[in-house]
Amino acid sequence: MLLQFAPFTRSPGIRIWNTSSESVLNDIVFASSVSLQHVVRNYQHWTNPDYTDCLVSRVRNIIEEPMKCSCYWEWRTFSDEIISPVCRAVLVILVTMGVTLHGLYIAHRTLEVISLDIPVERLPLTLQSFTIVQVSDFHIGPWLWTRHVSMVVDSVNSLDPDIIVIVGDLVDLTLDLVSEALEPLKWLKSKKGVFFVSGNHDYYLDDVNNLNSYLKSIGITVLNNKNIRICAEEPSSDDCFNLIGTEDISQGETAEKKYGHSFQIACAMDGVDTMAPSVLLTHQPLAAKMAAMTGYKYDLILSGHTHGGQFFPFSLIVYLSNPYYHGLYHVRENTYLYVSNGVGFWGIPMRLFAPPEIAVHSLVRKQPIREDAVMTKVA
Repeated sequence: MLLQFAPFTRSPGIRIWNTSSESVLNDIVFASSVSLQHVVRNYQHWTNPDYTDCLVSRVRNIIEEPMKCSCYWEWRTFSDEIISPVCRAVLVILVTMGVTLHGLYIAHRTLEVISLDIPVERLPLTLQSFTIVQVSDFHIGPWLWTRHVSMVVDSVNSLDPDIIVIVGDLVDLTLDLVSEALEPLKWLKSKKGVFFVSGNHDYYLDDVNNLNSYLKSIGITVLNNKNIRICAEEPSSDDCFNLIGTEDISQGETAEKKYGHSFQIACAMDGVDTMAPSVLLTHQPLAAKMAAMTGYKYDLILSGHTHGGQFFPFSLIVYLSNPYYHGLYHVRENTYLYVSNGVGFWGIPMRLFAPPEIAVHSLVRKQPIREDAVMTKVA
C-alpha cells in the first residue's frame, strides 16, 4: 500500500492508495484533474474584485494578530485556498529536481576562472605579473573521467600560465584504474613547469608512490616536502622565488613508516633562500595555518581540500571544521592564503553555490591588493 496526502481535501488527511498499476494511474489522473479544477477555481476567484478584497483583508488580519492561536489555522485554511496540497507537493518535486539538475550541471559542465593580483615583498622586477595557475581536487574516479580532465587542461592552457600547480586530491582510485583519465595531464603547457603536491585522498588506497612515479614520467614535478627555485628568463640570485611543497598533513607517523615520507615543514624548507619570496603549496587549510604560524616567511600559500563546501547544507560542516574555507585570506603581515574550490567533487556528484574553479595568481610588486577581494581571519 502507498501512503499519500489526499489531494481532494482542504484539511490535512491521509489516503491509502492501491499500488496496482491501473489503480495508481487512475489515482494520478484523478489527482491531476482535481488540482486543475482547483487552479481554475482560484483563477476565477482572483479575477473577482470582491474575492481579492476579502483576501487582502484576511492577510491583514493574520499579520496584525500574530499572537492569536487561531491565526495558525487561519493561515492553514488561507494557504490551502491559494494552492492545494497536491500543487504544493508537485512544486516541491519540481524545485527538488531543478536544484538537483542545476547542481549536476554546475559540477560537470562549468569552470570559473578567478584572477587575483598578489602583492609580493621584494619581488624582482623581472618577475612582475608572473602567473601561477592553481587547480586542485580533481578527484578523478567513478564520476569524473577523461572528458572532465580534458576540459580543465584546455582551460588552463588557454590562460598561457608561467607555472601550473596541482594542489592535491588528484585521484580517488588506484593508478591502474585511472591512468586513462590522467592522460590529458601530459598536455598541460606552461613556461616554467607543472608541479604537484599530494592530498589526503591520494593516500587512501595506498597507491600514492605509484601516482607520484606516473606524474614524474609525464613531466610533472612532485614537490612533496621539497622546494625548487623559479627564476626569470635570465636567472640571477635576485630573479627567483621559492616554490615549496609539503605532504598532506593528515599523513603522520603511519605514512612515514609505510611510504617513507610525511608532512614535514622543516624538511620542505631545507635549503630555501630566505631572502627570496616564497610560495607554499599545501593541500589542507589546517596545514596552511600551521605553516603561517611557524617562523618561516611565506608570501603566498595555496590550498584546496574544502571544495568551498561543495553544496548546502554540507558546506556548514566544512566551514566549521576548517580554519579557512574559500577565497583569499590575509593571514599575517605580507602573507596571503588562497583556498580553492577545486575543479572536481567528492561523493555526491553535484555542486551548489561553490562552482569548480581555476585560480590565476599574478605576482605583483608594491601594489596593494583590492580590499573587497580579501577575507581576513586570524590564524
